[in-house]
Amino acid sequence: MLKEQQIKALAELDGWIQNHATGWWFNAEDTNGGDPYPPNYLTSYDPIIPLIQKQDKATQTRMVVAMTVAQNNTARFFDFLNRTPAQLCEALLRATGKWIE
Repeated sequence: MLKEQQIKALAELDGWIQNHATGWWFNAEDTNGGDPYPPNYLTSYDPIIPLIQKQDKATQTRMVVAMTVAQNNTARFFDFLNRTPAQLCEALLRATGKWIE
């Protein structure tokens, strides 16, 4: 899945909507007229952690399973604390069925 595709899927999951006429992104809390780009979930913990926290427990559990499988079923709890934003993003996209091979 291309980085741009991942960011778009995560933004939509986070409630952002793209205006196809202008290309700008808007969310429910937007007070400044939108943004040219959604948050970069892949490189910063700031947008991905709150997005993960918004998910229901079933989705969060599927994320843990996805990260465990990615580590050949040998993951320990503290391994999850050391995941990069990109790894967390992939796990969330897989857990929500939005990951494209």
